[in-house]
Amino acid sequence: MSSQPEPTTWQQPAGATSPSEDGINRQAAHWREPADAGHPLAGGRVSAGATRSKIAFVCSPAGQQWTGMARMMFQSENAFRNMLLRCDREFARLGGTSVIDEIFSTNPRFDLPRHLAPIIFANQVSIAAWLIDQGLEPDMVVGSSVGEFAAAVISGILTLSDGVRLAFEFGRITQPLVGHGSMIAVDLSREELRPFLRERYSSVAVASHSGPRSTVLAGDRSEMATLADELKTQNVDCVLLPIPCAAHSPAMDPILEDLRHALKGLTPRPGHLPMISSVTGLPAAWQDIDSNYFVKNARQPVLLFEAIERALTEGVDILVEIGANPVLLSALQQTADALGKPVTVIGTMSRGEDDRVGLVNAAVELSRLTGGRADRRLGRRSDRNGGLWLQPRR
Repeated sequence: MSSQPEPTTWQQPAGATSPSEDGINRQAAHWREPADAGHPLAGGRVSAGATRSKIAFVCSPAGQQWTGMARMMFQSENAFRNMLLRCDREFARLGGTSVIDEIFSTNPRFDLPRHLAPIIFANQVSIAAWLIDQGLEPDMVVGSSVGEFAAAVISGILTLSDGVRLAFEFGRITQPLVGHGSMIAVDLSREELRPFLRERYSSVAVASHSGPRSTVLAGDRSEMATLADELKTQNVDCVLLPIPCAAHSPAMDPILEDLRHALKGLTPRPGHLPMISSVTGLPAAWQDIDSNYFVKNARQPVLLFEAIERALTEGVDILVEIGANPVLLSALQQTADALGKPVTVIGTMSRGEDDRVGLVNAAVELSRLTGGRADRRLGRRSDRNGGLWLQPRR
């Protein structure tokens, strides 16, 4: 029997609407009004003289995926669809799978990195393109794990073509690691876990320092299962993540040189938005976002807490998780609370019958918080620029 996905048609019949179409449109009307003719292309920004909020897009890691994600956005939203189509064409040029076929498949192959990494990347840059098209552009970007692929493109440090190549090669090269490890999210601090791991589970690695009491571990499947059972007996919440390998751990070592070689030729450039690195926890120098950087991204622990801490010290007061389903909101809120910062944390797309709902809610909330409203002329501007990201505000 063929292992190919079974794509379902994505062409929506003329005049067809989903059950929630009217409600979506009514809510969207609050931020889809055209801007005044003389209003500059500033998107969802406050008027001159007002105190302006500072937004960071936070691109989430694997674990966000779900069957049905992105279908309604693709069918109904031009900016989202156009970016997804661009990604699809770029992946096709590399010989990759169609991300659109996977999204509309009744059985998407999320268990295979060669399919999962491209889908996550394409969906994230399409979500960002849609938000920016509404005039809701960020002031900086952060990525967690594979979320840094999209973050580097949104910031302008990598071109879309380089971002597609990065996601494609990462998925292809990590494919042999499937089944050789697993990952769990644990509601304990990194400091609380380290003595426990050192004494009992020395081969288990801290894969991500996500928040003050949010840690991801990676290691051998059987050992991870035993560890999870032991933690649960101690009333510690832990969740097995739907990630097919033990990323950010020694399990990645066998593929690192292949990955470095495959990513040679990535061409970073000065970005138009700052990117805070979750490899270092510091602002990224654009020259460093090359093949060596993404080898470190695959192998080293994710320093999301440190990256968000730095973003907040730079004045960010709105964190927007960019992904198919929120997986970082709790960790982001923990970090804000621990630092005593008044921060609003917002999700975007979320699991459900209509994946537009979360994005519409996010746009409404962002518009309210920034005192702005969507400027539909941004769509025409992005079309003229070939769908490229907005440039810095002048």
